Amino acid sequence: MPVHRRTVLYILIRPWARWAIKLLFKVEGVQGAKNFPKKGAALLYANHQNGLIDPITACVLLGRQLHFFTRADVFRSRLGRCFLFGVNMMPVYRQQDRVKDLSARNHRTFQSAIDRLKLGAVLGIFPEGGHHQDRRLRKFRNGLARFLSIAIDQGLGTKENPVTVLPVNINFAGLYAYRSRVDITVQPGHKLRELVRQSGAKTNGKTEELSASHRVAITKSLKASLAATTP
Repeated sequence: MPVHRRTVLYILIRPWARWAIKLLFKVEGVQGAKNFPKKGAALLYANHQNGLIDPITACVLLGRQLHFFTRADVFRSRLGRCFLFGVNMMPVYRQQDRVKDLSARNHRTFQSAIDRLKLGAVLGIFPEGGHHQDRRLRKFRNGLARFLSIAIDQGLGTKENPVTVLPVNINFAGLYAYRSRVDITVQPGHKLRELVRQSGAKTNGKTEELSASHRVAITKSLKASLAATTP
């Protein structure tokens, strides 16, 4: 699994992707753009209305290169794998993928993501799992809290290695209507360290161990922040 913060392929493709998004949709811009960090490690989490269009829209409208977790089945072909790695995508395996070493594969993906955060990258995740057309947030899956727990265990979220956790709302006025409005809202971020403290987890030196109840508390807090700007 490659570890990097920026790629040349992403730089080359981004202008064309931006042109396509602006051709298909009426882009209103980014509300709360000042909340998006210009540097440093960050994890943005967003609602998921419009399939592949959601991460593409985020990638072309937000200022830095983004690294999204993506369902693993699109990585099956060698050519597809090379392209997706080249635009910072990382595979996440699900039960329906029917691979014997699912946990080990996801561990490698999460480790690559942790290493990218340590380089100062911006990761992206859709905590609801699959996309849907409902204009409401569904229940968050376990992946977000699981990943944050691993990140904390490896020393991220400390004063030496801060991570900003950002709620981002992607809103399409019409999912399939040509030239329908789309806008992105970036809310003020949470410092991972503060999220851990608010969950009630005890600090043990530089890292904190998160129990199941702590992960639930963090997930509820993050969902409430994102729900504030979800129509």
